[in-house]
Amino acid sequence: MEIILFPFTKTPWLKVWTVPPWPPLGSRPTVLPYNYAFADLLPKPITDLVEGIQRGNVSLAPTFGATQLSIVQGGLLSSLTSDLWGSAKDLLLYVRPTTLRVTANGYAVLYRRADVQGVLHEIYTTYTTLVDRYAAGGRYPMNGPLELRVTGLDQPGDVAIPGAVEPLLSAVRRRPDRPDLDTAIWIDVLTLPGTPAAEEFYTELEQWLFGRAGAGDIDVRVEWSKGWAYTPTAGWADRETITGTIPRSLTTGQPAGADFASARATLAALDPHRIYRSPLLDLLLP
Repeated sequence: MEIILFPFTKTPWLKVWTVPPWPPLGSRPTVLPYNYAFADLLPKPITDLVEGIQRGNVSLAPTFGATQLSIVQGGLLSSLTSDLWGSAKDLLLYVRPTTLRVTANGYAVLYRRADVQGVLHEIYTTYTTLVDRYAAGGRYPMNGPLELRVTGLDQPGDVAIPGAVEPLLSAVRRRPDRPDLDTAIWIDVLTLPGTPAAEEFYTELEQWLFGRAGAGDIDVRVEWSKGWAYTPTAGWADRETITGTIPRSLTTGQPAGADFASARATLAALDPHRIYRSPLLDLLLP
């Protein structure tokens, strides 16, 4: 399932994916991706608010959140897309070049499936408390939605290839020492690029997540394609997270020869001349 909660609103857009062989009663069959046209073609009320925020009127964030929610609610009804049936490729592809461009942090939280409601509540409470505290100080770093996705973990058998193994650096790689951690919540908090105090907000949320993992009932990994290792002024910049926290998160509980060091050795062997390098990779995978 996926939860999209616009800031300063209370009603999320909830998507639930199931695997029925035939269209359930009331579902609309689809054979094409990109079914949410209302999210791709931005109406003028949205673009006007985006322009206002990017020009410095960050206090428009509550109005922006409410407007986004109303467009989603109306769009689902008018396009008959609140209940779709089709192949995974058609239901899961919905972001296009015309979709509003945002920046986002990204983490996967591993936990026990029986604890899903409690973990979601804890994440929601922490997020809304931060948003409200910043707003009370006249700051609105988050103007895009909080997105939460709940999925399973890597299962090599799902790819139907003999001898398949889990990727060593996967954010949802299982921990053999903790079979009870069998589910993941993906956390992304979106905002318009350049929004003041965004990195500061992301830093607080990230530090809370990694600190929360210290209790032992959850584990936290970074989502590689998003932002992480925050300082109050930049992403991918906190040295301790890059050189310590991230390697530990992909080493703890993993067998010898299948941990972060093993991944680093494999990459070094495949690219001995470091053709595929960057300052960030030099720090993460020296």
